[in-house]
Amino acid sequence: MGKKLPPMEMELYRRCDEVLHYIWDPIGIAEYPGARDEYEGYLPRVFRILLDREPRENIVGYLSEVETGAMGLSANKQGAERAVESLLKWQEWLSEKYKSTGVVPNDSLHLTTGSVIRLAGQAGRPLQVKQTLCGEE
Repeated sequence: MGKKLPPMEMELYRRCDEVLHYIWDPIGIAEYPGARDEYEGYLPRVFRILLDREPRENIVGYLSEVETGAMGLSANKQGAERAVESLLKWQEWLSEKYKSTGVVPNDSLHLTTGSVIRLAGQAGRPLQVKQTLCGEE
């Protein structure tokens, strides 16, 4: 991943890993402890889609693409939908959990001018605001 994630994002990342392994599990390996890392390669993209709050169809589409392309299976849209439902519930629950603890999750406001304002902070402290042009960091 390269950078240290804020606590809420770190927990969401772990939950994404669990959902992919135990709920999505298109090749049926969830019961095998030695295969625990089988879906880790798909985790960063799923996590990024969630953080970017892309439409749920994008996650379902990505998981279906993985099933048919990388794995050579038939798409199981119902299984992907079930996993995405769980991912979105985790994301919502964790957002509420961390909001109630005073930690404000990192978020971005995308403006029509092409700039991005990133907000990060904790309750009772001023927000740090960083504005960049899209594509810059």
